[in-house]
Amino acid sequence: MKLDAGDMLLYDGGTIHEVRPVTSGEHTGAFFWIQSGVRDAARRHLLHELDKTISALREAAAPSGEIIRLTAHYHALIRMWAEV
Repeated sequence: MKLDAGDMLLYDGGTIHEVRPVTSGEHTGAFFWIQSGVRDAARRHLLHELDKTISALREAAAPSGEIIRLTAHYHALIRMWAEV
């Protein structure tokens, strides 16, 4: 995957990846680690998919009661699963 100058890529720490040699210009890297409050990967995936669905619904239509309820469920799941 080739990114534009100034772009950033985030990925799970267990992801196998490689950085190819720079053929022109300069490669500057910044590395940091973050930890999710939700430890279980399956739960994080479910929350991510739910968030993407809510965002798509918001873009497709004006906010409705259903979208508000889905958002409330999303936040309730985060509160239930987060380990702070």
